[in-house]
Amino acid sequence: MKKFGVTIGLLALLVVGIGTSTVFADLVSLGASKDVKIRLRYPDTNFATTDNNLVVGDERVGGDKYANTLIQFDVASSGVTAGQVQSAEMKLYIFNAYNSTKVDVHRLRRAWVETEATYNQWKSGSAWTAPGGLDTANDIGSTVYDTLTTVSDQTGWVTFDVTALVKKWLDGTYDNDGMNLVYGGPDTNCNVGFY
Repeated sequence: MKKFGVTIGLLALLVVGIGTSTVFADLVSLGASKDVKIRLRYPDTNFATTDNNLVVGDERVGGDKYANTLIQFDVASSGVTAGQVQSAEMKLYIFNAYNSTKVDVHRLRRAWVETEATYNQWKSGSAWTAPGGLDTANDIGSTVYDTLTTVSDQTGWVTFDVTALVKKWLDGTYDNDGMNLVYGGPDTNCNVGFY
């Protein structure tokens, strides 16, 4: 998705198929269809139209102040089937990393609304079961699809392997409600900013 002139997120699918007389491989790239950061420090504020960056981490100012990122890619529009996907990588650009931060990728289980989602609710009038969308029975799946640990002052592109999740979206095992990039520790003042 483009926000304020900046492309947010990229999902690259390596696709293998069989043509009339050949086997082929292709790369399909998708930009995020929606994304928003949600912050405990501002639990009822939606950042979809006011900010162009995404944050995951512990912004420990006055106690624990966690931030997560919700992001979704419209993989159904790619025309690709689950059987054709050899790999699926989500690429994000780190523009700032403060101390070492662990980021876990979970699938979302709520059809969140980009312009309404906050730390307390996934859409106006509908609260997350646990703030931040962290309840594994209702808000997110319990499986961690990939983990990234940043280092202080890190910048540049990073890749998350989301092949298993994308295949489950495409074969209908799960609805594609996107992903919650969740702060996984350590419990210190640390965070990472993405485009």
